[in-house]
Amino acid sequence: MKFHKLAALLAATCIATPAFAEGLEGFRAEARVGWESARASATVPNPDDDEDEDGDEFITVSDSESGISYGLEIGYDALLSDRILIGAYGGVDFSDFERCGELIADDLACVSSGRTFTAGVRAGVALSPSFLLYAKGGYSNGRVEFGYDSDIDEEDELDADVPEVSDNVDGYHLGAGAEIAFTPNLYGKLEYVYTNYGNFRFLGVEDDDEPTVGISPSRHQVMAGIGFRF
Repeated sequence: MKFHKLAALLAATCIATPAFAEGLEGFRAEARVGWESARASATVPNPDDDEDEDGDEFITVSDSESGISYGLEIGYDALLSDRILIGAYGGVDFSDFERCGELIADDLACVSSGRTFTAGVRAGVALSPSFLLYAKGGYSNGRVEFGYDSDIDEEDELDADVPEVSDNVDGYHLGAGAEIAFTPNLYGKLEYVYTNYGNFRFLGVEDDDEPTVGISPSRHQVMAGIGFRF
């Protein structure tokens, strides 16, 4: 009889005890802000390639710029076990990145970024009931704007009548971070994210005589977030 009572007591205790990291699961929404370093490489045909047998067929110029990134993210996390968590998320980021540089003598190319939509999955391990380490990765779609002037003015600026073109480019992102639950509903996080948008080309930027320009943008972000879990 005592054995049955003890077994029943243990079973009731297990049922009543919440999962180790129960406070880290559920629907969530967060605001994000942080620092980013964006890099853009531009490639154009070498105009002197025909005159020099040893010349390169293309000229590539790359440069980076740091700035502020901010956005929103929503997601859902579920526990696979007491400590292992998996989730899905989607979000949007905005950036003030803009960089101008010379590709060929007396020209100027300017690249700037707009919004970026993200969607992905993350998986993590709870080191305590309120502290989570995780890795994330998924799809990114960014807005990139490009302007090109083959004959810049004395102030090294794009002429007002030089058209700018923009395009939505697909890429991927990878990252890792740490999240802490301040209360059952309020949490904070810090994460690093790398995004690569691949290679794409802007055709006929100004007219048919202008060179085709290939762009390869990428960025590194360190983001802090504050969110609410439902």
